Amino acid sequence: MIAISIQTKADLMEFYGVPENKIPVCYQACDPSFQVQPDPQKVRQMLVRYNLPSEYFLYVGSVIERKNLAGIAEAMFRLKDRLNVPLVVLGDGGAYKEKVKNTSLKKASPAASSSSTK
Repeated sequence: MIAISIQTKADLMEFYGVPENKIPVCYQACDPSFQVQPDPQKVRQMLVRYNLPSEYFLYVGSVIERKNLAGIAEAMFRLKDRLNVPLVVLGDGGAYKEKVKNTSLKKASPAASSSSTK
């Protein structure tokens, strides 16, 4: 059995009783194609197409509670005076996604969200 993270190893030990010495951790690596520098012109085109700034944090994955996107958004909100970089989210989700979205919008613009909830 191989775990992809220390947390996965801990889960296997806790939930399935697998001995620690039977679970090596092998971290996932990115495909070498992700190490190639993109064409700067294509990057500019993409930024314009999606109306993105030159710097942003990118979250890619399911928008579900165990991924803790709400915690990421909260941390970024708290750091906004020191690190004003937007969070771009790519992923699908249901009620939790809406909860994170609504909470983030309220924090970004408290006056606007309070008037829209009446």
